[in-house]
Amino acid sequence: MADDPENLIDVPVAKRAKGIFNWYQGSRMEDFDTLIGNHHTGGGRAASVACGDGQFEAQYLDNRFEEIIGVEFDNERVQTAKSRGVDTICQAVPPLPFEDWSLDAVVSLSSVEHFPDERQYVEEVVRCLRPGGTFYLNMPIEVGIGGLLRFFGKNVVHPTCSKYPDSWRRFIDYSIEEFRKQTPRDKHGTGHRYYNYTYLVDDLRELFDEVEIYGWPNRWAGPCNVAYFARATRPQKRLING
Repeated sequence: MADDPENLIDVPVAKRAKGIFNWYQGSRMEDFDTLIGNHHTGGGRAASVACGDGQFEAQYLDNRFEEIIGVEFDNERVQTAKSRGVDTICQAVPPLPFEDWSLDAVVSLSSVEHFPDERQYVEEVVRCLRPGGTFYLNMPIEVGIGGLLRFFGKNVVHPTCSKYPDSWRRFIDYSIEEFRKQTPRDKHGTGHRYYNYTYLVDDLRELFDEVEIYGWPNRWAGPCNVAYFARATRPQKRLING
């Protein structure tokens, strides 16, 4: 989910680091939109899952697709998205509220790490995409150098850092286990569901034909980034539910 930074200017932490936070939000949205624009020729029907307050959809996606439908579980954010002209469904995910083979694209900006079962979510994306449809998503890196950058972001820059009282211990714990390749897929953290992005990468490569993954903000820095951007093309044949 990618909310408008202007909605956070009254938060003390955001005031002190508003420039950094705005850079993060704005640059991430622009670069993610560039990823979509590099591969999408225009038109079609797309879903933006966990769309938040609809800023990204109204500012960027509305110009990319003929029809864009947001999905968001928070009713207040749904109403804000609708006020921006984004047709939005209020529902938790997964499952997705769409028929089989009914979408040309699915977009997930800062959302997949919040879902209770990311594998089920990816399978739902495959179910809803038409053959040859495209899945665009970003995946935060919560371990190693990338995880350290995210830790400082959450505890120094992000205005809701008070929700992560044990995030330092959580970062150390997860990083050590990741380096030892011991982090289980279903491990949970405090206040935020932890996920291991390597499992999600494996899911994409298993369920999609063509997968492109690169780091953000520097595509050549690999896991030293704060996130990965990904583009995955749905197979021409059906893989999920027959």
